[in-house]
Amino acid sequence: MDFFGTWCPPCKEIAPTIAKLAQDGYRVCKVNVDDHPDLASRFLVNTVPALLVVKGAKVVARFVGVQRERTLTDALDRAREPA
Repeated sequence: MDFFGTWCPPCKEIAPTIAKLAQDGYRVCKVNVDDHPDLASRFLVNTVPALLVVKGAKVVARFVGVQRERTLTDALDRAREPA
């Protein structure tokens, strides 16, 4: 889950990385915190960009701020592994 704000410069900076992840076949759910404050609150997001890796109904990794693509793909790949 990519929690972002349209007014957020770091969110704009990481947007191409998030788009590439989606293009590479990773499931990406973009959540505009201004349009969906209830979801931001539910997932305890207070700062954007916030990137959450969710497996089932559980958050298995959380990143705040701009991240390298490799950091995110590693976390996403670990989440894909069988339990």
